[in-house]
Amino acid sequence: MEGTGNVVVVDVVRVQNKHLMTQYQMRKYQKEVERGCKLEEMMLFHGTSIPNINKILNSGFDSTLSSTSGLCGTGIYFATTSAYSTSYTKPHPDGTESMFISRVLTGISEPRSGLSMPIRRPSPVHDSVVDNAASPVMYVVYYNTEAVPEYLVNFKRS
Repeated sequence: MEGTGNVVVVDVVRVQNKHLMTQYQMRKYQKEVERGCKLEEMMLFHGTSIPNINKILNSGFDSTLSSTSGLCGTGIYFATTSAYSTSYTKPHPDGTESMFISRVLTGISEPRSGLSMPIRRPSPVHDSVVDNAASPVMYVVYYNTEAVPEYLVNFKRS
């Protein structure tokens, strides 16, 4: 994992939840029909705490678990780098940590820079929010079905 310091990947597990993937594909199709064009998808990282891992694996991402004090409000936060996401992981009892690599419907992103206070959702013409339009590190989506976990990466810091 690039830029994460001294880590060793223990394993990478493919997540295959047909129900979550179907929900994601339906949401993507609905938005593309509304917009009349294909929307961008990205593979992004999501670090989380241990109790949330099984919730995400079984039920998908849940924006209600997000802090309301985040810069971009109550949304589901993703990163373009694994290094950024490791700051949100917590060690399991055996010392391993976990993060997801997820398919995210980023669509048309609204830049967060220049906004003076936290926002609840992007403007109606945007699908996600980014921290920096020129070189995004963080993406935020606000609907649970606009992201689906595809891989669970387990790693140890050395």
